[in-house]
Amino acid sequence: MAALLGIDFGERRIGLAVSDSSGILATPLDTIDTKKSEPFLAIKDYADEYDADTLVVGYPLRTDGTVGEKATVVDAFIENLAKVCPGKRIVKQDERYSSSDAQALIRNSGRKKGKKPIDKSIIDRMAAAIILQEYIDSNKAVG
Repeated sequence: MAALLGIDFGERRIGLAVSDSSGILATPLDTIDTKKSEPFLAIKDYADEYDADTLVVGYPLRTDGTVGEKATVVDAFIENLAKVCPGKRIVKQDERYSSSDAQALIRNSGRKKGKKPIDKSIIDRMAAAIILQEYIDSNKAVG
């Protein structure tokens, strides 16, 4: 089985995560600074490096589950990603609360209070891992 690549899209930073080759566990991978590198080519390079055949993109639904304005930006991102990564399957995964869940996980991981704020790039890649793990878990439940 090929790996899966999780993507937490942001206009400034894009968090990435990767699954193991058996598709059971998501691990934070990296953060792409969109001001410093071309994000689509960087994502393609990671997908190729990890032999990922599926790209799981966090999809920003509103708290009530409906599609909001931010989703149209992600739809455009997915459209461009598909052009750069032909042959890769791209799926949307509900990303509600992934960033706040990532912050909570990092805070609860033994980080001492009073330290400097959590680096946003760490939050982004952890959010990508949460998005990817939720996709993996939901697909295990389905079959």
